[in-house]
Amino acid sequence: MKTDNFSYILKGVILAFSGVLVAFFPGVINWLFYIVGGIIVFACILSMLSSVFGGDGGFMLPAGLLGGALGVGIMVLPRFITIQLPVIVGLVLVVMGAIRLAKGLTGNDDKKKTDIILGLLFIAGGVVLVMNPFKAGKALRIMTGLIMLGFAAFNFYISYVIKKRNEAFAPSVIDVDDYTIEDDRKHLQ
Repeated sequence: MKTDNFSYILKGVILAFSGVLVAFFPGVINWLFYIVGGIIVFACILSMLSSVFGGDGGFMLPAGLLGGALGVGIMVLPRFITIQLPVIVGLVLVVMGAIRLAKGLTGNDDKKKTDIILGLLFIAGGVVLVMNPFKAGKALRIMTGLIMLGFAAFNFYISYVIKKRNEAFAPSVIDVDDYTIEDDRKHLQ
């Protein structure tokens, strides 16, 4: 049976496009957040104005204010992610490193050296992320984009393998359009 590989091609294209945007063109993503947030703020302002002046007695005013705050939050989100995400990841790494280090120092199993080394590496990586969140954020963004490009390449490879397998496929059922039988009347008599 032949397998459809369109979904793998589509996922590969989407991942490749997104990976290039994330890794190399972060301004485009920021502008998308600004545009979406601006549309939400504009729509909420119109909703508030129509609620106040339209005869609803201001019933939609709280929803408009909440929606406007949501729109502003969406516009601020890229800056928050750029600054806060490396700090949060750094703190998590420091905690994980401290746990590993404590386990390595107090444990008596054969993984003692591995736990100590990983604990120290996690703590060092976490301190670097916390102390320099801007460069760390840029590095995390580029790494995320490159990982997305890797997944895109993997999906393209799966699509290629499916295509090769489909080309080598021989159906086990006779296709009546491509198979004809000679009419031999001497066996019918």
